[in-house]
Amino acid sequence: MMKVKRRTALIKKREPVFLEDLFNEAFMQKYTEFQNFDDMVEASNICLLTAKAQSEIDKCPLWSRYVACHTDFTCWKEMKHFAATQYHSLSFPKFHAETH
Repeated sequence: MMKVKRRTALIKKREPVFLEDLFNEAFMQKYTEFQNFDDMVEASNICLLTAKAQSEIDKCPLWSRYVACHTDFTCWKEMKHFAATQYHSLSFPKFHAETH
């Protein structure tokens, strides 16, 4: 099984987090057709194994369309923003409460 190990920045705190943490199994099962993020990547047939591909995922129209077809989100940007906001509020509840 393929393991995507990419870090992404969280909203406001800018602390790196692995996509597997951002898109944990509970998130994936609730908002997508997949059990976990690796299953989603594998099913997409879009190569995200190279560092270049991983850094360009935010600009990839194929990936964004795939997200729209197989998740509750209209695009990758929306999915990532929602997951980051949710992760941020669970990981930093005091900071989140102070900023909202």
